[in-house]
Amino acid sequence: MADLDVETEARDTMWGRGRASKLKLWLLIKAKRGTVTILGLVGLFVGLVTIEVFGPSTLEKLLTSDELSTLFGSIVGAIITSVTLILTITQLVISQEIGSLGEQSDRIHEQKQFRERVEDTVKLEVSPSEPATFFRALVQATEREAAVLRDETEDAASDLQQVTAFTESIIDECELIDEDLAGEEFGTFTVIVAVLNFNYSRKINDARRLRQEYRDELSEAGEAALDELMDVLELYGPTRGFFKSLYFQWELINVSRGMVYAALPGLVVAAYLILAFDATAVTGTFFGVPHLFLLTSAAYAVTLIPFVLLLAYVLRILTVLKRTLAPGSFVLRGTNRDEDIDWQ
Repeated sequence: MADLDVETEARDTMWGRGRASKLKLWLLIKAKRGTVTILGLVGLFVGLVTIEVFGPSTLEKLLTSDELSTLFGSIVGAIITSVTLILTITQLVISQEIGSLGEQSDRIHEQKQFRERVEDTVKLEVSPSEPATFFRALVQATEREAAVLRDETEDAASDLQQVTAFTESIIDECELIDEDLAGEEFGTFTVIVAVLNFNYSRKINDARRLRQEYRDELSEAGEAALDELMDVLELYGPTRGFFKSLYFQWELINVSRGMVYAALPGLVVAAYLILAFDATAVTGTFFGVPHLFLLTSAAYAVTLIPFVLLLAYVLRILTVLKRTLAPGSFVLRGTNRDEDIDWQ
């Protein structure tokens, strides 16, 4: 019997698969966007000070020219333009939620049909309306179907031990994801992390390969249990796509609101440096770094808060988009696994 390359390790998460480091994934996905923004601003400030200390520099340009006015004047224009642009994009997204009565009715009908399909497949009387609870229901149903398949194969011949190991890995992963989702709401990023962590595409492919390879060894009940497990796994694709669209709208609203808040202090600082700041009045040094350079560098970082905040959100949005491109049983992400082509 061929040794199939199937996932038999628990917690097949994005932290453990692929080639990205945990620190990179933490910065791109899991860390709060406010934390990433602060880290970016601190890095910007430290970088400017480091260049001033170790590179050729002079304060004459700050003291004898209008470089500050030119710099912060351009920043004022950039802040106004960027805030206007992001608000325009947000309005386009919001406009998709504004439709005729017929469009709203069709949307509700489609959601109702999908929820009824989920209820029939996972044997629910009424599917939850809250996204995190809805996803927990799918996870628990997957765990239940995997347990049924495990019970049908664990006492069988040794040829089916790989099927048993496959189901045990699913059960362990579902238990961990269910714990992560307990008490969470859609506003928290934990829900999206759980959606990304559950590698349903790989599991569908593994289940299909196992059914093809062990179709003669599986009992009728075992084959039915494997089919039911695959039916549940196939629900994750449209569910993830719908949650992703909701998440993008949620994040665009958050970044728009954050940029509006951050733009106000940035405009105040930039206006002060343009209209009233006297560079000659700032004297002294701090560990060899002129106070004037520290002050202007800090002011520069404050005015860039909207841009760094936007960058932090865009990086996470693009990362989520890249990792959820292909619905269904295709795996676009690069991994360290090789998959052979099986010919009939």
